[in-house]
Amino acid sequence: MEGTEIERSAMVKLMVGRDLEPVSQPKAKLGDLALLLKDVKTDMHPDPISLEVQQGECVALAGLVGSGRSELLEALFGLRQRSGSVHVGKTLLPPNNPVQAVELGLCLIPEERSEQGLSLNQTVKENAALPGLHRQAGSAGILQKGTSETVAQRIVGQFNVQPPLTNIPVRGLSGGNQQKVVLGKWLDLDPGMLILDEPTRGVDVGAREEIHQRLRDCVAAGKGVLFASSELEEIFAISDRIVVMAEGRVMGSLPTSEASEEWMMELATKVRS
Repeated sequence: MEGTEIERSAMVKLMVGRDLEPVSQPKAKLGDLALLLKDVKTDMHPDPISLEVQQGECVALAGLVGSGRSELLEALFGLRQRSGSVHVGKTLLPPNNPVQAVELGLCLIPEERSEQGLSLNQTVKENAALPGLHRQAGSAGILQKGTSETVAQRIVGQFNVQPPLTNIPVRGLSGGNQQKVVLGKWLDLDPGMLILDEPTRGVDVGAREEIHQRLRDCVAAGKGVLFASSELEEIFAISDRIVVMAEGRVMGSLPTSEASEEWMMELATKVRS
């Protein structure tokens, strides 16, 4: 093992308190379509984009800043105006309707967790309960305290949130633990399709490995995953297929096993006349 790999392994172990060796998992058997985009256009995407993600598949959106990756995720979730069609499973998702997207099992983990993913002044318990409020509310529409505490405890335990406390403001957590709360609160809804924008930006190496493993687990369980990342190492570590974007257009797509960094960068920097 190279010296840098030894140092990295030791660092991961110190951060999470245990070894996090890469897990060799059997390739998930692809199922039906989890997500289907057909002829989607926005103000950032001049050419129609068609894309699909199958159950048990992880697809990466690669590209430089300004390539339109984030905006495409926002559009398919309903946060940006679009034309074309988006199907979650076999159900057509109307434009500009994030609430229905969640009801259909589509969840978005945004890039800016402090602005879009969390309410920093609220506690871990309060943040953990937000995505499932409609499920946890009683007949009078009042949040059931016992239910929200149960959800928070489950997330803290399953995602190894440190410190393992549910009554502290998330502002006091590290970036990695904040991201675990964001990911955990959405995965607790058991979505069939997960979309993520820069899923490990600003987190330490230990939290990064744990989040990657959670995403692998989702794929192994038959969920669809679509994520945008500027980290080449991350893209090759967890994706099954890579879609490269530039100037709001899809430039090419390959199975990750057939792709290379050189191929990605060539397409990502290609400018159409």
